Amino acid sequence: MAGKRDGHTHTEYCRHGSGEPTAAYIERAIALGFETYTVAEHPPLPASFLARCPYPPGALDEIPMRADQLDAYIRDMTALKARYRDRIRVLVGLEVDYLPGDEAWTRALLKEYGPFLDDSLLSVHFLAGAGGIR
Repeated sequence: MAGKRDGHTHTEYCRHGSGEPTAAYIERAIALGFETYTVAEHPPLPASFLARCPYPPGALDEIPMRADQLDAYIRDMTALKARYRDRIRVLVGLEVDYLPGDEAWTRALLKEYGPFLDDSLLSVHFLAGAGGIR
């Protein structure tokens, strides 16, 4: 993959983002000469992870998309990929967190949604420390 690439962007499904339509970001990437553009949204977090986090209820609500949005995200980003295919290579992905203890949940998520993904990121936003997960 040669050429100018953005490999980590979010979408209107990102609850801590601007809320701007993804198409506007893709149009800007085209105007700036990008050849490849990856959308990689945070998927929902498993209930088992949320239950053992030391954060107050609702503190993590701004990180992942809601569970009822994942199918729509895949559908909408796949439609944008097709819409812009003659102007820029759009890759549909997820930014999946490494969640110690929830590896089986992550494998199940990727088994179900992996066939619809072109690209993904593994991120580490939570680390276990002396006081638990932070």
